[in-house]
Amino acid sequence: MEEKYEGGEIKIQSPFMKKIENFWYHYKWHSLIALFLIVTITVCTVQMFTREKYDLHVLYAGKSDIKQTASDGLSEHRILHASLKPMLEDYDENGEVSLNLQTLFLPSAEEIEEINADLDIGYEVQTQVVVENQKQMDGLMLLSEYYLCFLSEANYLAYRDRAAGFFVSLTPYVGDASVSYYEGRTDAVYLSSTAFGTMPGWKDMADDTVICLRSVSEVARRSGKNNEKQFARAEQTLRNLFAMKES
Repeated sequence: MEEKYEGGEIKIQSPFMKKIENFWYHYKWHSLIALFLIVTITVCTVQMFTREKYDLHVLYAGKSDIKQTASDGLSEHRILHASLKPMLEDYDENGEVSLNLQTLFLPSAEEIEEINADLDIGYEVQTQVVVENQKQMDGLMLLSEYYLCFLSEANYLAYRDRAAGFFVSLTPYVGDASVSYYEGRTDAVYLSSTAFGTMPGWKDMADDTVICLRSVSEVARRSGKNNEKQFARAEQTLRNLFAMKES
């Protein structure tokens, strides 16, 4: 079909293009929303199938600033990771053992003062880093798959006192191992009192570092079965850890 404009210019208007323009005029926003949803679903699906799945998630939070990189040799994080990984099992039975070790530099106010006053350390604590780590810690302790925890005394007490039964008793997992509990309580064991506490990296942790096991909250139970699966994996890892004998 031909349409004539001023100046004798002739423009050919295809019936198909007419339909496209008409459709776009009436359904532009519907189309954009549908396209957005398609892209979002596609990206989420790709991430879901490509992201690494771990046998266990473990959390450390305390006054040790664990370095992720090293100029020479293995980083502090890699050393801790390598020492802890043999305590795990292939829980998902995919043929390999994988560990996600999250470390947070989270000293107390008193510990920050001590660090800043120590001239041999050579640096001051960045308050903003600690604030951001505290926010992350609160989220992880409220609802996450990090059930097995290595905490400084200050962090342990801060969360223990928030709710009764925040951490569970470790007595069922200790077995016949000779360990020291925190002030006679059974929900925290001093890392240094275990054979595992002599492993590379872990033996350098502060003396007040304790091992804890977060309980599964009602919110976590309702959110999905994976929380209970991760809790069970943390339980078995604790059994393996306490069963370790000093060489």
